[in-house]
Amino acid sequence: MDIGATLIISLTAMAMLYAAGSYIKQLTIVTAGLFVLLGIIVTLVPNRFERFMSFWTGDFWNSSNPKLDQTKAALIGIARGDWFGTGLGGSIQKFKALPERHTDMIFAVIGEELGFLGMLFVLLSFLYILLKGFSIAKLALQKGRNYSSYVAFGICTWFAMQITVNIAMNLGLIPPKGFTLPLLSYGGTSMIFSIISLAILLRVDMENRTKYSKQQNYV
Repeated sequence: MDIGATLIISLTAMAMLYAAGSYIKQLTIVTAGLFVLLGIIVTLVPNRFERFMSFWTGDFWNSSNPKLDQTKAALIGIARGDWFGTGLGGSIQKFKALPERHTDMIFAVIGEELGFLGMLFVLLSFLYILLKGFSIAKLALQKGRNYSSYVAFGICTWFAMQITVNIAMNLGLIPPKGFTLPLLSYGGTSMIFSIISLAILLRVDMENRTKYSKQQNYV
């Protein structure tokens, strides 16, 4: 059972329903119940509980827990990158110490090769995309295209959560989970779904800019 993916999909659906204003009280109860259920599952499954708590208990750097090795390698790479990085292709961690460096941990490689400024550029680029996306969703709602607005809002919410989770696990804030960084991580499925989602967002933007007439002439 992939709890992380289930949680992101569920929260995205809940966010879309909240945006639509549907049964706010009932949705709040369901959302609270979802987090309670997640807590129960994590507590009852020893492996998941140990993996979750290993990041906040004991001495992180002196711990012999092999579950922390990937996060340690990512943080070492980011620290090695400093402000300006080691240059493209100059990463050492990606060759042996850092598994999944082309998918889950690509942000750590960016930090090592391009430094803090490179990571900041990636974050600001994602921020620009998300702000434009939410702006498109808001404009669609103002123009009375409710369905398009909720779809655009859901896409932006999903992007925001996946970006947040991926970067958080690269920075050692949460345990590693199989989430790619949209538009950057290697993987055909991830890239295809990201591009399709952005294409839908651009379609909503195009509809916002188009003036439809009530009467259409057919030849």
